[in-house]
Amino acid sequence: MRSFHNVICTGCSLLCDDIQVTVEGSHIKEILNACSKGCSRFVSDPKEGRLLSPLIKRNGRAEKASLEDAVKETVEILKTSDRPLLYGWSNCVSEAQILGIKIARKIRGAIDATSSFCQGVVYLAACEAKGYHTVSLGEVFNRADLLVFWGCNPADAHLRHFSRYTFFPRGRYRQTGFEERDSILIDVRESGSAKIARTPLIIEPETDYELIQTIRAIIKGHEILHGKVSGVDFEKVKSIADKMVNSRFCVIFYGLGLSGTKGTYRNVSALLSLVDDINRRGTRCAVIPMAGHFNMVGFNRVLLELTGYPYGVDFHDGSAYWNPGETTAFDLLKKEEVDALVVVGADPVSHFPRKIAKYISEIPTIYIGPHVTPTSAVSRVSIPATIAGIEQEGVAYRLDGLPLKLKKIADPPDGVIPDVAILEAILKRL
Repeated sequence: MRSFHNVICTGCSLLCDDIQVTVEGSHIKEILNACSKGCSRFVSDPKEGRLLSPLIKRNGRAEKASLEDAVKETVEILKTSDRPLLYGWSNCVSEAQILGIKIARKIRGAIDATSSFCQGVVYLAACEAKGYHTVSLGEVFNRADLLVFWGCNPADAHLRHFSRYTFFPRGRYRQTGFEERDSILIDVRESGSAKIARTPLIIEPETDYELIQTIRAIIKGHEILHGKVSGVDFEKVKSIADKMVNSRFCVIFYGLGLSGTKGTYRNVSALLSLVDDINRRGTRCAVIPMAGHFNMVGFNRVLLELTGYPYGVDFHDGSAYWNPGETTAFDLLKKEEVDALVVVGADPVSHFPRKIAKYISEIPTIYIGPHVTPTSAVSRVSIPATIAGIEQEGVAYRLDGLPLKLKKIADPPDGVIPDVAILEAILKRL
């Protein structure tokens, strides 16, 4: 029996770092402080649903192969490809992401992550807004007195968000926790979070942009003539605007309910302008996107540092090129421009539209990941990898952009190595 303290949970992008784990051999026997999502990440049979051996598909049948043969087959596919795409990365450590970027540059391919149709739009919106105000979860914990949750549902998606970081904990300057914090939730339905927030605001679907611009107009002192905004009485909208400008420290968390609806990144751009307006009134205000996968933010940060662009980068002409709507994974696959695909730590066949999933099954696809998935089933080459934060150490970025070091706490199944080692072997052969 071995006990580990202050283990970081990779169940979501909160990366809670107060987990206690007891391990016997390669089996995790006990876990403390984790939520149900974190427990399901830790407490499981290390071989259940796992990809345990490299596979190469020949004549429509997957056959076991050595790691060397799988790497060799991967390199041959990439060398003969004219338009390769590397996709996934949100469930990998940043060391693997860096290697992926090097490989994409080497083979003049495109590289993208799940964030390109998720929370990565904050970077696109930031280009228009010339940056944006953000803070760490530590500052939220210690100082925030108004929390706004827009188009997100932490109670069901980020289970310890309320209890550990925002609404309930007692910070250095908020000694009574939720008694000193006000909270607003804006969504199109009554979610689990709406039952916790002090002021739930249920609006009409796809009217977020209208509501944001109305709040901005109220803050700037413009006269509003309409009786209702986004299906809500104007007086209630005005009271929310007043709360924002009269608080001392307002933090807005937004999710796909804002960025994934009509308006997409324009909604986020308007929200960033609202945050700027509130700051100009003397109230400190910041925004934090509610990322999903544990290292989605990490990929955006790493790619931004190495190329100047946050996602969907194409090296086809030898230099980094970014044009959302053209160079992102979804668009490249939708237009059937990709002739080889490398998937690392993702499952696009399960999550992309049926037509794109069918196209993925028709082109040479390489899958690198710990579990058997629909994507691994249609791949020409499948290579097993360890699970980050359990069988592999490395760096991951929390949803507020703070880099944290993951620990290795258990041994992987025999013959399974980290994705970092696999990508290093591929890069070396290239």
